[in-house]
Amino acid sequence: MPRKRSSKSADFYRQRQDIVNAALVVSTKCAPSMQNSIKKEKASWSEYCEMMGYDPDTELSEFRPQTIKGYLDWFVNEGSIKKLSTVRTKWKYLRLVYKDFKRELVDMSTSLEIKGYIETVLTSLHPLSLESTNRPVMDVSDMYALLHYLWALDTHVYPHERYRIQLHLAILLMAYTSSRPGAIVESSCYAGSNEGLTYRDFKLTLFPNPRPDEGDLITLEVTLRHLKGKRSIGEKKIYVMHERDDNPVFCPVLPFISLALADNAFKAQEVNADNVFNLGVPRDRRNSIQFEWKPSHLDIPVLRRTEATASGVGISPTMILPYSTLNDQFQQLEMLAGFRKALTMYTIRRGAGNAVNGIANSAERNQAMGHSRSEIFERHYISQTVKIDVQSAFLGSAPREELIQAVGRLSRDRDVWAPTKLTTTQKDSISNDPAVIYLKEQRDDLSVELRKTFGTITNGKRARSLIYDRYWQVTKSLAKEIGHLRYAKLQEVRDSFFDCINTAEIDIQLHDKKDVSLPSKGRDVVHELQDRNILTKLLFQSIPIEDGTDKRRRLRSDVARSFQTLCSSCEVQFSNRRSTHGVLVLRIARAKLSVY
Repeated sequence: MPRKRSSKSADFYRQRQDIVNAALVVSTKCAPSMQNSIKKEKASWSEYCEMMGYDPDTELSEFRPQTIKGYLDWFVNEGSIKKLSTVRTKWKYLRLVYKDFKRELVDMSTSLEIKGYIETVLTSLHPLSLESTNRPVMDVSDMYALLHYLWALDTHVYPHERYRIQLHLAILLMAYTSSRPGAIVESSCYAGSNEGLTYRDFKLTLFPNPRPDEGDLITLEVTLRHLKGKRSIGEKKIYVMHERDDNPVFCPVLPFISLALADNAFKAQEVNADNVFNLGVPRDRRNSIQFEWKPSHLDIPVLRRTEATASGVGISPTMILPYSTLNDQFQQLEMLAGFRKALTMYTIRRGAGNAVNGIANSAERNQAMGHSRSEIFERHYISQTVKIDVQSAFLGSAPREELIQAVGRLSRDRDVWAPTKLTTTQKDSISNDPAVIYLKEQRDDLSVELRKTFGTITNGKRARSLIYDRYWQVTKSLAKEIGHLRYAKLQEVRDSFFDCINTAEIDIQLHDKKDVSLPSKGRDVVHELQDRNILTKLLFQSIPIEDGTDKRRRLRSDVARSFQTLCSSCEVQFSNRRSTHGVLVLRIARAKLSVY
């Protein structure tokens, strides 16, 4: 078929050619955070060149190895750099600055020369550590410990109880998709975008059970659209999840259905926690039944942030939960649950990657992890603990796989009695810090000056005075300094606890110190909200197949109902009831049992 004759003139396309050429972008699109990093690196390069009397653009255009070497040496000297990996990262960003400036890659000879310089000469001139960064991996036992504490033992009060369910679901989604957090909630790199998983990205479907007497099964398909490096090209990945009867706390369907019920998102008006698990697929004419969402809910984020309402704290109807908030909640949960270090949610992604690595080939693993090549996983994700029982393999005996896995877990040093907050005495010591005293004196002097000039601080604010601006800056600096000092002090106290606790426990057992009267390690926590107490009992029980389908359905309905109720609940603030066991054992360790 002949091509349709153009209806536009040659002059039109000549003008279009100018527009196209003007809009041409050579460099690939990158995240705002990467753009900021490149901008900072260029500023650092300009600072060095101006100090040396060079023109930054000329030196960047020529990109001579001798200038680059001097720049990296200056960076290590001025920045008190301790690790070789930091210099490698610096060189990576400098190459990106060159690429952005020249619209071409650094030539191979320069790259090899600078790489050799970093690995040999620079490391001989500076005491740079060659130790690689430890990248912890969270496995299913670690995740169980976190979720058990979250529901059974946690007395921390969230602004809204829906946060607890959202944290639970987010942990499961990260584990079952091996995704980056920014694909689930609003990425810190795209702050303010309100991008993340919405109801449009979830497909809830009922499928016939291969065993008809056990009831049909609900699957949850999750479509990830906001993938690293793929946002601008529309690439997506779909993961399939399903119900679990062996341990409801690991079931992603239950918390998701509960959130959907709380949001009234189902198009079928009469769906509720009591009947959603009793539905079936008509096998004579259908292979599945999909639960559809109301059109008004398709673009509503599932995991959302709180907002102030007339009646108190509520859940925003449209604003997604940012990663910074979710990660803060996750790290706080780790600390309260007794983990030694509060690590980021990336530990879950690494754990999922290591689990997939054991059952999939490299191509399948790369697809699940979103990696362009296998080298990325092998360098940055694989567990540093060898998961093979080499001793048993050499001896020809049965492998002790469970023991080997236990050694590599994050929870191996876990102790729920580790201190989680500072004592009054420890807080007072921070108030006496010289930097804090100096800032307090500055703030108080400015406060006196404001009152003397304007009558009140509020009047000074209304007048938009320079004194008030200075007062406000000092007040913020004081709060920031106190926050940093308290965080550092808490880490010091916790490290001291974990450094002493093992020897203290051994000494107690060897000395048979029964008069110490340590509390039993099991503790029952009664929660203010009754549904928390119900979930504590239901989430961690397994119903055998022989007990029947009805019992398993009732369990799922009861869990979903309690989840849904909590989605509209807030707990009254109360003090954190912590055991004093950790303080007592630490005191024993420090005194070396001499007082007993």
